[in-house]
Amino acid sequence: MHGYMNTPIRNLPRKVLLLSSAIAFITLLPSCLPPPLPYRARVSVRGPGYYDSLPSSYRGDYYQRGTRYYYGGRHESGRFQSDGRVYGSRYRHGGQYYYGGQYHRPRHSR
Repeated sequence: MHGYMNTPIRNLPRKVLLLSSAIAFITLLPSCLPPPLPYRARVSVRGPGYYDSLPSSYRGDYYQRGTRYYYGGRHESGRFQSDGRVYGSRYRHGGQYYYGGQYHRPRHSR
């Protein structure tokens, strides 16, 4: 039994070293992370998409048609005919044209 008690005590400095290293690593880890974004961070746009509800932090241009807000497309002005009606503008989004909506330029923060 004397040999059994001796083994954990011999390994004690190694265990303390591992434990203290782990605590130091965990303590220093947050300093390696970037600072958190401000509450009103801007929304980055990557390719076409849409929102059902436009985020208050969104600053890009968008096309509102019904209850959807499309972004990442291309607004065109002119004279366009679709389904027997004439429109003064259209929005190309994801390979499809939308008519009858409202185009909005970027909002600027104050």
